[in-house]
Amino acid sequence: GALGFIGQHFIRSSASEFAVTGLVRRKPDAQSDEAVYLHVDLARPLEVTALPEPVDAVIHLAQSNQYRRYPEFADEVLAVNVGSALALANWARRTGCPHFIYASSAGFNPAGTERVAEDARLEPESFYLRTKALAETLLEDCARGITLTIVRPYTIYGLGQTCRQVPTI
Repeated sequence: GALGFIGQHFIRSSASEFAVTGLVRRKPDAQSDEAVYLHVDLARPLEVTALPEPVDAVIHLAQSNQYRRYPEFADEVLAVNVGSALALANWARRTGCPHFIYASSAGFNPAGTERVAEDARLEPESFYLRTKALAETLLEDCARGITLTIVRPYTIYGLGQTCRQVPTI
């Protein structure tokens, strides 16, 4: 997710304070002083030998670009949302990384004006959301011994975003 909408902004805002390594499916067009980018396809089994050690935190922001194309790309969505998250969390635990952050989805929450409690029951209504819910559940087990933070961002939009409802208006 290092080249995704959230990842790009995160790297730009944190690179002056932290050494950042981003896992990317495709290398950026131009080299950057903000981060080191490693070519890793998270839809495939993770090769951990290329990952730097030690690390202070792993932030999993990745999602398959095919997340709207179910059932044709179900395997890829499952591999990125669940498989890569578990592989990175297990690697983080084994290497002594103290923090793992997983970007899930706020799509579990029913529409409306009522506040939803953090511990409310997840009610995923699509394959994509089911993979996010599964990852959350499995990460709770495999991340034992490290601090697991799950974030559920709501509709993300902002400067530089394309191909979404708000920027196209």
